[in-house]
Amino acid sequence: MSIYGYNPFTNNLDKSGTGGSSTGNVIGPNSSIQGDIATYADNTGKVIQDSGTTIADLLEVANNLSDVADPSTAFDNISPLTTQGDLLVRTASNNIRLPAGPDNQVLTTDSSLPEGVKWAPPAIIIPFLEVTNTTQTMAINTGYVTNNTALVTATLPTVSDFGDLVWIIGHGSGGWQIAQNAGQTIHFGNQDTTTGTGGHLDSSNQYDAIQLLCTVANTDWTCTGISQGNIDVT
Repeated sequence: MSIYGYNPFTNNLDKSGTGGSSTGNVIGPNSSIQGDIATYADNTGKVIQDSGTTIADLLEVANNLSDVADPSTAFDNISPLTTQGDLLVRTASNNIRLPAGPDNQVLTTDSSLPEGVKWAPPAIIIPFLEVTNTTQTMAINTGYVTNNTALVTATLPTVSDFGDLVWIIGHGSGGWQIAQNAGQTIHFGNQDTTTGTGGHLDSSNQYDAIQLLCTVANTDWTCTGISQGNIDVT
């Protein structure tokens, strides 16, 4: 389009030929780098700038995403994960790598962190079992409710690790006794049971209860301070 002989397109070109030949070069900023892609600098469509991105950059991204025959390879090309056990998590704005946690820890939500999740030791949930027989071999990290008109004898686990728990709660009128295996001892305040099979704790009331914590693997158990009633120590 010409207005009174003025062509706004050809007259804004740096012509390398003679006037009116429709040939020439668009002038960009002096800082432009060869091979970079030019973009508009504003919304007028009149000024261009160096984008800082090359055609090779775009081709690399396209190649990374274009492995349709092997989606796993395509994902690996752009994935931030680097190490066995890594997880991909989302922050408020980005997908990031969450490194694998220590052995035996579990993934836990935590809204105070940018990732929203973290690795942490598992919470101990004690399942409780009702015991209606007169004998019970106890398992680690388990609670027992004794319910018999006769005495219920519950024997400590033979194998336990530091930090394991057992819990016993009376319900039946017969009461309960915590028996020991060879080499085991129970520490109850300033009292200790006789080491080995001769030592035990006994309830004196129907609803007596106690929690024990393993303090030496396999052998020593200590009352955590959670107890009810008058516990007899032998």
